[in-house]
Amino acid sequence: FARSTRMASVLLPLLVAGLQLSWVAGSPSFYPADAMQDVHELNPSSYEALIEKGVDASGLKVFHIVKFYSGEGSPKKNRDFAKSIELRPKLVDAAKKLRSTAVMVSAVDCSSSSNAEICAERRFKPKDLPALAVVSPNGEEFPYEGKPKKIVEFIGAKIQKYVSDDLATMMPLLIPKQKAYKSFRKNTDKTRVVLLMESKGAKGKKNKQIYQAFANLALHFSPSFQFGYSKHKKVVKAFGAGSSSLPAVFLVPQGAKFDSARAYTGTLAYRPMKTWLGQFLEEGSLQSKPEVSALPTPRSVDTIPEIQSEGCMQRLCVNRGGICVISLLPTQSLPSGERGYYLESMRLVRRALVDKLGLTPFNAVHVSWLDTSPPAVQDWLEKGVG
Repeated sequence: FARSTRMASVLLPLLVAGLQLSWVAGSPSFYPADAMQDVHELNPSSYEALIEKGVDASGLKVFHIVKFYSGEGSPKKNRDFAKSIELRPKLVDAAKKLRSTAVMVSAVDCSSSSNAEICAERRFKPKDLPALAVVSPNGEEFPYEGKPKKIVEFIGAKIQKYVSDDLATMMPLLIPKQKAYKSFRKNTDKTRVVLLMESKGAKGKKNKQIYQAFANLALHFSPSFQFGYSKHKKVVKAFGAGSSSLPAVFLVPQGAKFDSARAYTGTLAYRPMKTWLGQFLEEGSLQSKPEVSALPTPRSVDTIPEIQSEGCMQRLCVNRGGICVISLLPTQSLPSGERGYYLESMRLVRRALVDKLGLTPFNAVHVSWLDTSPPAVQDWLEKGVG
């Protein structure tokens, strides 16, 4: 892996020259699933499964941003089509900025006959398109008429208000001897997650970002998990955390006491924390998990394939040319469920490369992973890679 990294540092700059991002050119879809972007095209079944239930593809609560647009016409003759084209890159950029929040960004093509009923219910006229709407997990809708570049700030404020309006149950402040703390401590029916902060709380840019990420997670995983946060020294001490290690996140498994809490040791950011917490979800705890058939097409560009044999190594890496980046994961020695956490880290690296290079040069960079636990794999890996 180190060798691949060194090669990448030398060769990647050479790949950039003369190559440009061109994923939208000639695409039949405004937001193609095989492109490195985060806007999901919806149809009636996925609209009902996700937007109307206030969840994402995994069944966890989210805010939705939905763009209703016209996907057919001539930019010169059709004003709403021209406006839809103009809004497209702005929405893609907003979705990129919202990756690390409990928000899903989607689009509905009102020029498609299959979406006629969705758009008819809203009584859209051609002059009304494109239109943006923000939908909360409880179904409350906020039409958005501001500038597209301001929608990130708009929805951020909505999420904070949504959490703060129900703060007592969604993410209470934990203070010893107070009712909220006593209830949090005794509630062993749910997995509990606590954010421990310094006495100054969410003051300062870094602490504010961590608090906001935690608020998004509280929204995302409610009511499956019970969240709380505290700045009190006695609560910090109850989890065995020192002041020098703050802020910190601890998880108390369902049915366990505080002394069985697990410390989160990764980056205090939304996406890695979300992946880590996801492994503790009990099977069947998500009542609104959508049927797979109703979901938008998965992002093929986010798939990290597994190398399972020498032949697979040849096919996924050696024979493809370019640069091969392999994550070596000894899965048998990893704590239960943490394989997904490390694969998500690889996806973040992959996304960062795409943001930096653009999709076309990135097609020459192949990312995969390998389970190094089996002895046979260790033998041929040692011989082939060293």
